[in-house]
Amino acid sequence: MALSLAACGGSSTTTTAVVDTTPVVDPAVAAAEAAQAAAEAAQATAEAAQAAAEADLAAALKPAGQTIALTSSADVQSGGAGDDTFTATSGTYGTGDVVIGSDGSDTLNIAATGNVAAATSVTGVEVINVNAAVFATASYDAAGVTGATINFNNTQTGGATSATVNNVGSSNSVVSGTQVTGTLTVDLTSTSANATIEAGAARIVTLTDAGSGGVTVNQTNVGTSVPAQPTTKSVSTVTAMLLTTLRQFHPTA
Repeated sequence: MALSLAACGGSSTTTTAVVDTTPVVDPAVAAAEAAQAAAEAAQATAEAAQAAAEADLAAALKPAGQTIALTSSADVQSGGAGDDTFTATSGTYGTGDVVIGSDGSDTLNIAATGNVAAATSVTGVEVINVNAAVFATASYDAAGVTGATINFNNTQTGGATSATVNNVGSSNSVVSGTQVTGTLTVDLTSTSANATIEAGAARIVTLTDAGSGGVTVNQTNVGTSVPAQPTTKSVSTVTAMLLTTLRQFHPTA
């Protein structure tokens, strides 16, 4: 029960108690937390050092790729251990040129303003980009190319929508690229085996000589494939022909 002294004629005195709210820190706990923080910092430093060492090792084992330009003369160019890029034009790529990709994932970029003649040999190059800037249908002669994916693009605004790739040998792939929405004509060598045609947006795929080892055609745009009549046809060739024909009448097939 609260009693006012003033009411009784007396005087009152107010006393305020001050409470110390500072937390009590156990020295042992503080020392343990400091030690843990130091250990975590040391671990982070060690992990950063390990990552840097691994990056240095990777760089030593696989150096940076080179950029190698072909000239108008007959070139013999070899890449290194990195991912190399070879560059050429329809005027610098051709007879006498030998391109060796070596290690790494290598690319050959050809800027074409017309037809591209065949090189003597292109090996160890994983990707060949033929970038044609033309209004008329251009061609690339793939004779001498082994084991590459050949992307044919037309970079000319309003340019030709058809393209031709000749002399496609074994284990090569031909890909219909930018703006090739008309006819993709592919001429395979008579001994070609395991070739693949990625028709992409090309409406018509024309094959001349399916090769003794056959060719696989992947045609996503509903159109037609017109193969020539080679001496022999493999099962993959016949399958591609039937599937394409089926799609003409049954687009969902």
